[in-house]
Amino acid sequence: MLGNQDENSPRIVLSAEQSEYSIAAGSSMNILLRLSNQSENPEYLELGIRGIPANWTRLPAPVVQLAPGEEREITLTIQLIPPPQIQAGVYPFSVVAVSQADPSQMARVKITLRVATFEALGRIGVMMDSIQFSVAPGNSVDVPILLLNQGLEPDNFRLSVEGIPVNWITTQTPSARLEPGEKQEVRLAIKPPRSPGSKAGRNPFKIKIISQLVPEDAVEVSCILTIAAYSEYRAGVQPEKVEAGAPIQVTVENNGNIDQAFDLTWQSPEDALVFESIVPAPPAEGTQTGSKPVTQALPLSEPFPLRVPAGQVEAVSFRAKPAKRALFGGETIDAYTVAVKPTDKTEGEGIALHGQVTSQAQIPPWAPLALGIILVGLLCLFIFLAGRGRNQNASATGTAEFGTAVALGATQTSSANQTAAADAGQVDSDGDGLTDDEETELGTDPNNPDTDGDELGDGREVRELRTNPLNTDTDGDELSDGDEVLRRSTDPLNPDTDGDGLADGDEVRRGTDPLNPDTDRDGLTDGREVEIGTDPLRPDTDSDELPDGLETPPCPNPLDPDSDRDGIIDGRDLDPCDANNPSLTATAAAGATATLAPTDEQPTEVPPEETPEPPDLPGAIAFESNRDGNPEIYVQNAADGSVTRLTDNAATDTQPAWSPDGSRIAFTSNRDGNNEIYLMNADGSNLINLTNEASDDQYPTWSPNGQWVAFSSTRDGNWEIYLASLDGSTLSNITNSPTDDLYPTWFMSGGLLGGQERIDFASNRDGNFEIYGMNPDGSNLTNLTNHPANDQYPAASRNGNNIAFVSDRDGNRDIFAMGVDGGGPVNLTNDPADDLYPSWSPDNSWVAFSSNRGDLEIYVVRADGTTRVNFTNHPAAENFPAWR
Repeated sequence: MLGNQDENSPRIVLSAEQSEYSIAAGSSMNILLRLSNQSENPEYLELGIRGIPANWTRLPAPVVQLAPGEEREITLTIQLIPPPQIQAGVYPFSVVAVSQADPSQMARVKITLRVATFEALGRIGVMMDSIQFSVAPGNSVDVPILLLNQGLEPDNFRLSVEGIPVNWITTQTPSARLEPGEKQEVRLAIKPPRSPGSKAGRNPFKIKIISQLVPEDAVEVSCILTIAAYSEYRAGVQPEKVEAGAPIQVTVENNGNIDQAFDLTWQSPEDALVFESIVPAPPAEGTQTGSKPVTQALPLSEPFPLRVPAGQVEAVSFRAKPAKRALFGGETIDAYTVAVKPTDKTEGEGIALHGQVTSQAQIPPWAPLALGIILVGLLCLFIFLAGRGRNQNASATGTAEFGTAVALGATQTSSANQTAAADAGQVDSDGDGLTDDEETELGTDPNNPDTDGDELGDGREVRELRTNPLNTDTDGDELSDGDEVLRRSTDPLNPDTDGDGLADGDEVRRGTDPLNPDTDRDGLTDGREVEIGTDPLRPDTDSDELPDGLETPPCPNPLDPDSDRDGIIDGRDLDPCDANNPSLTATAAAGATATLAPTDEQPTEVPPEETPEPPDLPGAIAFESNRDGNPEIYVQNAADGSVTRLTDNAATDTQPAWSPDGSRIAFTSNRDGNNEIYLMNADGSNLINLTNEASDDQYPTWSPNGQWVAFSSTRDGNWEIYLASLDGSTLSNITNSPTDDLYPTWFMSGGLLGGQERIDFASNRDGNFEIYGMNPDGSNLTNLTNHPANDQYPAASRNGNNIAFVSDRDGNRDIFAMGVDGGGPVNLTNDPADDLYPSWSPDNSWVAFSSNRGDLEIYVVRADGTTRVNFTNHPAAENFPAWR
C-alpha cells in the first residue's frame, strides 16, 4: 500500500494500493483504501475527494468512525460518464481524511487517474485514447496502446497492423510479456513516406492484439488514419534549343499524393514567337487499323490544361516559329518561357521552363556578297570590252586592285558589325533589359539581374514598374516590391494601395485586405476602425445588430451594445442615444408584435433550401448568441437540438471554454466595464470574476488538469499570454514579447501513460500571424505554420494529435487542420465566406466553427473536410463555438 500522511497528522494514516490507475470513459472501477486511527481516542473522520468532479466518485459513507488502533478498508468507486462527454487524459486527485474533533489532524493520499476513450475487456485488456489519427506524408504519428493482462497466468501479447503497409509502422515492442494484472504502454509509430504511394484521404486500418497462450482470444481495434495531401512536381523541356518548327516536349512529373491539374502557358519577349501544340488528329473515314498516326497543330493562345495522376508523368508536344522572319541577316535566336502552374494555385507560383528557337532570315547573309561579286565581275567585263586595245597588263592590274579594295571593305564591315554593340554600350551582361552602361549610371549591378533581391528584374523595375531597383521596398510599406507585384497585387509605388489609412504591410499583419478599404464591409474604412478601436475584421464589433459604420462615437457607440444604457441593444432601440423612451422600453420588454393588414397580392412561394440530413453528433456546443437581444452564452445539445441560456446580463458575454471535466465554463464578459475572464458552473451558477483587472482580458483556455486558465491580456501594453490559478492568487506572463500574442489553446500531447502539456497560440512576432507552440512555462517556442499568410485561432483536438486553425492562405479565411508538429495542413472548409473560431468534437471526428456564409451561424465539418452542416440554423448571430 502507498500512503501519504501529513506531518501534522500522526494520529491518522491513509494509504492506497497503488498511485496510478487507468480507466476507460463510461466504465467504473474500485480503488481500495486503508484508513487507520493510531491515537488512543476514537475518531470520526470525514472523507473527501479533491481534484476531480464529485459525480465521478462514490464512497460508502462520508464519515468513518474508528476506534483507537482500528484499521479499516474503504472502497472508493470511480464511475465515469460515457464518451464523448469526457475527455481522455491524466487527472491527478487526492483522497483526504479529516478529524472532526481536530481539523488540523488530516491525512491524504495522492492518486493519478488516466482516462482512455476506447476499452476492450476480457483476457486481453486494451485501452486507447483515440482511434482516429492524422499525419502528413514524411512525418510520423504516435499510436499509444495500453495493454493489460487480465488473465491468471503470465502471457505474451503480440501486436500486428492490417490495412496499411507494414513498412510504415515501427515499434520497439512488437510483443509484450505481462504478468497477471500487469499493464504496459506500447507505442506504434506510423510514418507514411512522402511519396505518391501515400494516397491522401481516410485510410481504415486495424490493430490486432493476440494472446500467445490463447491465440483465438484476440482483440481488434478499428482505426482511421487520415493522410494529408501534399503537392510536389517537376517539369522539364527537351530539347532546350531547336530550329523553328522542330518538335519540343514539355514533361510534368507529379510526385505528390493527389491527382493534380496544371495550366501550361507559353510566352516569348514581345510575342516574337507563335506556339502550337502537336496532338493526334481524329482518324479519317476509312482509315485502316494500324495505319501511321496523323497529328494536327492547334494554336496555344490560351493556357493548356494538363491533368497528371499522382506518381505519373505526362507530356505535351509543341513547336514554335517566329511571328515574323527577318528579311536580311543571319541566324536569329528567340527565347521563350513555358510556365507550369497548378490550376488551383495563385498567380506567381509554379515552374518557369526556358528554351530557345533559332531561325534564318529570308535572304541569307551570303546573298549580298554573292551579288556584289557578280556585279564586280560584270563591271570588269564591261571595262575589258570597252578598253580593248589598251594595255591588257595595266587593265588586269587595275581590276585586281579594285577587287582587293572591295574584299577589304567587306571584311572591315563584318568586323565593325561584330563590335558595334559593344562600341555603342549596348551590351546587357545579365540579361535584365538594361545595358551595362545604363546600369553603371543607375548604380545597379550589371552582372546581377535583380540587384536589390526583391524578385523583380532591374529592367522591369526601371522601364515598366518605375520602382527603385536599389530598394527592395520602394514605397516603404514593409512589403517588398516583388511581394506586392507577384503575390498581393498591391501598388509598389503606393504605401496604402486601397487608401484606407493603413499601410499595406500593416494590413497584412492585421489580417485585413490591402486591396479593400473596408475589409468587413461595415461602412467604415479599415484605418478609421483602427483609429476608433473597432475591429476591421468584424462588421459589428459590439454585436448590437448595428454595423459599425452606422454607429458614430460618442453615440451610438460601436464599442457599446447599449449606448444609452436603457436595457435595449442599439440595433433594436428606436433612439439608441435616448434612455427616456419608456413606451419603447416597455414594448421591448414585453416583446413587441405587429399585425399586418391583408393584401390582395399573393405571396410568391420560395422553395425551402436543401440542407444535408443532420448527422449524429456527440456532446454539446456552447456559443455566443444575441438571439435574446444582446450577446449571451448558450449551450445546444447535439443529440436533440435543445438550447439552454447560461448567462443573463446586459453586457456582452462571449468566448466560452469548457473545463476538461465539463463541470465549469470560462468566458469573456465586459459586465464590469472592461473585458474580464469569468468562471461559472456548467448550469450558469456560481459566477466568479477571475481576472478583475482594468486591462483587456480575453480568449480563455483551461489547463488539462483543470487547475489553471490561460488567456490573452493587454495589461503590459500589448497582447500577451497569461496564466492564472483558479483562485486568482497566482498570475504569470509566459510570452513576454513586444509583439502581439493571442488565442491560446492548452492541451496534452502524448500517450496514456504520460504526455507533454503544450500551449499553442497566434503571434505576429515574425511580421505576420503564425501559430506557435510552447511549454506552459514559455520555453521551447516553435513556429508551427511558418507561412507568409496570416494563421490564427488555433484549437487542439482532444487527443492532442491535431491543431485546427484559421488561415487566409487561399485568399480568404478558412478552417485548416494540421498535425501537432505543424505538418500536412489541410483546408477543411474552402469557402468564399469567412470561417472562424474552430473547436474539436470530443471524439476528434468533427470541427465546429462560425461562418458568415449567410447570417453568422455555427457550422460543423468532418475532420476530413467532408459533410458540412449548419448546427445552430437561427436568424440571430452565433459565434465562438466550444464543444464539450
